[in-house]
Amino acid sequence: MTRTELAGVLIGATLLVLGCASVLASLLRSRQSTRVLLAFGLSLGAYGIRLLAEQPSVRLAIPLATVQWRYLIAFLTYLVNVPLAFFLARIIGPGWRNSTRSVGYMVAAFAVVAIGTDIVLRRPGAALPANSWLVLILVVVAVGNVLVARSTPDRHTVLTERVVVAGALTFAVFVINENSGRIVIPGTNIEPVGMLVFVLCLAYAVVRAVFRAETEFAGVQRELETARRIQLSLLPRTIPEHPGLDLAVRFAPVTAVAGDIYDVVPLGSGSIGLLVADVSGHGIPAALVASMVKVAFAAEAGHADNPAATLTGMNRTLCRHLEHAFVTAVYAVVNTERQTLTLATAGHPPPLLHSQGETSRLECEHGVMLGVFPEAHYRNLEVGGFTPGDRLLLYSDGVVEACNAAGEFFDTDRVARWLSEIPLGPAERFAETAFKELTRWRGGAFEDDVTFVIAERTRG
Repeated sequence: MTRTELAGVLIGATLLVLGCASVLASLLRSRQSTRVLLAFGLSLGAYGIRLLAEQPSVRLAIPLATVQWRYLIAFLTYLVNVPLAFFLARIIGPGWRNSTRSVGYMVAAFAVVAIGTDIVLRRPGAALPANSWLVLILVVVAVGNVLVARSTPDRHTVLTERVVVAGALTFAVFVINENSGRIVIPGTNIEPVGMLVFVLCLAYAVVRAVFRAETEFAGVQRELETARRIQLSLLPRTIPEHPGLDLAVRFAPVTAVAGDIYDVVPLGSGSIGLLVADVSGHGIPAALVASMVKVAFAAEAGHADNPAATLTGMNRTLCRHLEHAFVTAVYAVVNTERQTLTLATAGHPPPLLHSQGETSRLECEHGVMLGVFPEAHYRNLEVGGFTPGDRLLLYSDGVVEACNAAGEFFDTDRVARWLSEIPLGPAERFAETAFKELTRWRGGAFEDDVTFVIAERTRG
């Protein structure tokens, strides 16, 4: 075995292994973007098999007729351009005047025609001269589009990395040499060396991009954790104790940070305030607005015993600072001495009250969402007779809009049954039972933040 033949075997085996690994990796992933990885793997694998088939030692080791080897090499030569053209088109994009896409269609059509021509003529490699011209066209179009993309700031891809451009140009020179009659080093096919150089340059760029992405992802995770800690610091560290009232909360963000927020504030004179608010959207933007809601609520401490006035003041504050976002909220003041409830809502699901064996929706005059209309006003609903054994439930829409596998909402009727079917006792037990039922209904991760506050009247 000559050194040239040994180099061909080693390069072919290397490309085949890399191609198989890329195909396997693409099959193990479900995202559409892995089609690029599949195309890259198929082109490497086909190129590697063809290179191995061209080596005399490999042909001696595998008992096939000479004509069969010739057909295999010819067909692979036609076919290898198809996944390669698709890979370049996916990475570069349509290119100048859709040139990469057009060449891709041309290459696929030519492969079918060329294979058919060889079979009909019974002459393997009959279409190889035309294939050489097609390869030259593909190289020129690919290199031209890469250079155009590199000069356009908003079109940078992995193929426009400096090291990849250098590898691609090296490969292009070697391909041109091979398909134009081996002008340099006649009698020796040096194109595989160019292919290996290009693959190694591309691998280097991809690995570097992966490490850069991992570093950026780790930074984002640290920022999210910081944001989560800040948001949790805005929530009550412990639920305040209040004579004659047992309170419990469940707060389940759908992401690291939430658009839901709640608060429990003692007001003196036998009163306590309960707030549940829900910001439109999810993630960090919603969490930032939620922190603004908390600040706006704290700013209304002077009349926190008046829910309508509190929501009106919060709305004015949020309208001055919010853009492209809104907030729904419900705020209730429970007075255990007078056994009354006073509440107001702003586009929020109405609270549920279980009293004297019946569960009802506390339908306030439906105030508009916070942060939309600066002059909006809200009105109180007062309910008397909040006596021992009664329950009040405030919740976000993530509770009633939780869907099961059949696409059914949990809905208000099922939430209302919590109040009548879960036995009286510690509010914490109610919250745990209710949350477990909601989790079973969902059957997986929630799609929206889930928050609810349960208040049970006791004889304390």
